[in-house]
Amino acid sequence: MMKYRIIGESKQVKAIINFIKKIANSNAPVLITGEKGTGRELIVWNLHSNSINHKKRFVTVNCASIPIKRIESSLLRYNSTIFLSEIGELKPSLQVKLLRVLKKPEFELSEKNYKVTHRIISSTSQDLKKEIKAGNFREDLFYMLNIFRIDVPPLRSRKDDIPLLAEHFLNIFCLREKKMLKISDEVMNIFMNCPWQGNVRELKNVIERAVALAGGPKITPKELPIYIVSPKPLIIEDIATQGTLAEVAKKVLKAAESQRIVGALRETMGNKTRAAEILQVSYKTLFNKIKEYGIKGI
Repeated sequence: MMKYRIIGESKQVKAIINFIKKIANSNAPVLITGEKGTGRELIVWNLHSNSINHKKRFVTVNCASIPIKRIESSLLRYNSTIFLSEIGELKPSLQVKLLRVLKKPEFELSEKNYKVTHRIISSTSQDLKKEIKAGNFREDLFYMLNIFRIDVPPLRSRKDDIPLLAEHFLNIFCLREKKMLKISDEVMNIFMNCPWQGNVRELKNVIERAVALAGGPKITPKELPIYIVSPKPLIIEDIATQGTLAEVAKKVLKAAESQRIVGALRETMGNKTRAAEILQVSYKTLFNKIKEYGIKGI
């Protein structure tokens, strides 16, 4: 049975699970790609926990901030799995040093040679091919890390998994909050039509918030944040029958402004300070506009 269960019944998820089973016991490097919040770390843990080395060391290295000495010392840990998180953010100068370390069959420490068996698993949310063309990532390092490749799809491209994931997170947070809740059909419909820019992580956070706020037997739209629940868009054809040309023009402008506000809030996942910066207005102006247009779900 697979540890750290991957939730989903979509073709993409089934393909990933089957591929993990095939390569779990290989020591060849694996590169895991995908947007932030898609669950790349879960794939890493599945690879490690289902391998013959699952009882041996597992070392995580954050490439966005770690010095090369930390990587070298990590590689000196015998028979370990090394997880290079966000490899695309590793500085070019450190990429050269990492490449040298990975090429060495043995390492020198205190005038002694150590033969090390390790497995390298890397992950990135960046398009490394584009980074190579831009001169930000070494092509030889890319090919060394990219023996096996797992592309984790964004949540919006595997919507069949949304109900399963939603129920999974609901059960987790209901148990924590000691509540018994269901997700209303209206909310599930909203979930199915949401772009989920933050992917699975965003869905998890939204449900955690909703469970904490829910006062009834079901989660309803009022427990969802603004970037999930959008106000009903005004239809231009309907507005055109609602007054004089000047009145119609005014309503159209208001409708457009309302949608711009919702779009900014969706982009910033409800962060009104950042949304105000995007819209180039003050926080107070944005707050008043939200109130004026009756934008709910904050």
